Amino acid sequence: DSNRAYLADASEYFAEYFSIRSLQKKLEVTNADPEVFRILIDFINRNEVPEETDWLGLLVLADRFQVTVLSKHCQAKLIFDLKNYELRCVPPLWTVATMLNLVSLKKEALKVITKKWKEDDAPIDEETLEVFRQTPDLMLEYIAFLQKATNLRR
Repeated sequence: DSNRAYLADASEYFAEYFSIRSLQKKLEVTNADPEVFRILIDFINRNEVPEETDWLGLLVLADRFQVTVLSKHCQAKLIFDLKNYELRCVPPLWTVATMLNLVSLKKEALKVITKKWKEDDAPIDEETLEVFRQTPDLMLEYIAFLQKATNLRR
């Protein structure tokens, strides 16, 4: 019961889950990587996350289970690490940030994408075209971002 109380204190999701299913002994979790879920539970218990973690997967679970402190921690870590990401890794992060309505993370991902494409200073290459094919919303946002930047310079 103390574990339930601890989880309920950390998460609105768990608080509601345990209030509805007060007699149920086990928590059933589906559609979650067991290792990432274990890291989420460990964070609730110890307030720490191993460096070698699927931070994006953990962010998705933190959002799903309404562990706000962990969600903010994941966002900060992902934003800090963005500059070291390969370009192909940034659009999935942007997509998750968009789906979860994480404005800061989405904005920082778009900045990184724009900077990396500007550094190449070349016509759009095959990798960029593939990114746009897979995430057309990103292409539209990128164009809007460039238009806004151009208008600010005038």
